[in-house]
Amino acid sequence: MRYSTEKNFIDGLEKIIIEKKKINVMTICEASGISRQSFYKYFIDLDDFMFWVHKKLFIDSFVTIFANQSGFYRGSFVSLFKALEKHKKLYCRLFEQDSRNGFRNIFVETSVLFNLKYNSHINADKAELERVIFSLNLFFRGYLYYMEEFVNNRLHYDIDTIAGYLANTMPDELKKWDSELSVEADVHIIEKMKTEWILLKNAEALCK
Repeated sequence: MRYSTEKNFIDGLEKIIIEKKKINVMTICEASGISRQSFYKYFIDLDDFMFWVHKKLFIDSFVTIFANQSGFYRGSFVSLFKALEKHKKLYCRLFEQDSRNGFRNIFVETSVLFNLKYNSHINADKAELERVIFSLNLFFRGYLYYMEEFVNNRLHYDIDTIAGYLANTMPDELKKWDSELSVEADVHIIEKMKTEWILLKNAEALCK
């Protein structure tokens, strides 16, 4: 997707939020000046679009995790909640209209798959893998709950406190991995993840 098209989508969504219009494919296309045909060229449906927006807003914060010395996951929690704080109106609308739980389900499924992909501790047999997936699902649905409470101003803790609580309640598999990410044997994992995100940022810069 061209940078100009991305910007039109983001600007259009911000316009809808400011004008307090209903968020749907029609209003997004009208506000962005983009046809429905072009919309479906890039996105499967509205949920897919909203998750893409979430990733766009989060990516700038996510890259800073790699300079964080307090743990990979704690750093990611801090970065995400800072993104939520910066874009509260957008996330309030996102959660408010997500009656089919589309965004929520995509967020949880993507988070679980990401951790299964990179976590070297998760290489168990079928029964154990099912337990791990259940544990990860439970954790990330709780994480999502606190995201929603935060953007609706119902969570009266500072971001560092929230991040600390989430880090302390992670499943054991994530805690094990988090404690070893600074070990030399796991450096290639961090470097691979870091490279993927930085390449994406560089590609965006070239399109501007």
